[in-house]
Amino acid sequence: MVRPRCMALVTGLLAIAMQAAAQTREEIRLWPGRAPGSENWTIAETTTRSPAGDRIIANVNDPTLTVFLPDAAAATGAAVVVAPGGALRILGWDNEGVRAAEWLNGKGIAAFVLKYRTLQTSPAQSPGGGGAPPPPGGGGGGSKFSAAPGNPAPSATPEYRPTACCRSAV
Repeated sequence: MVRPRCMALVTGLLAIAMQAAAQTREEIRLWPGRAPGSENWTIAETTTRSPAGDRIIANVNDPTLTVFLPDAAAATGAAVVVAPGGALRILGWDNEGVRAAEWLNGKGIAAFVLKYRTLQTSPAQSPGGGGAPPPPGGGGGGSKFSAAPGNPAPSATPEYRPTACCRSAV
């Protein structure tokens, strides 16, 4: 049995999809202005290109959902939120967002690519900005970075088990 919250989420996403039906690539802003916590950011959002030509976005302070709808004849009624990777510094927009959404559309699944807020980084630290982040412990004159294992005891991590909401009925 599917949980009511999961059904509400799917229903909400499908309602957004129906509103965006006229344009398969509508961009929906998630906040009326800048996202909370980024109101005083001074570094502008940047879009650069990887060596392969894919767009990379940094310094996001205006989160959005970009709607990718499948052809109506192939639509299954399913929807997925795609969050492109980039370690909170950047978003691999084309490679991990747009291409995934287009693949899902080919399977009849609506996709919503999330442009989520990233950490604010100086242009010298952003991809294509001509510099690298300062080494751990300083040396860059700005923020200090440190590295620590995210999961120091991986063997103690419990096995992943999807909730009833996420298990397939098949």
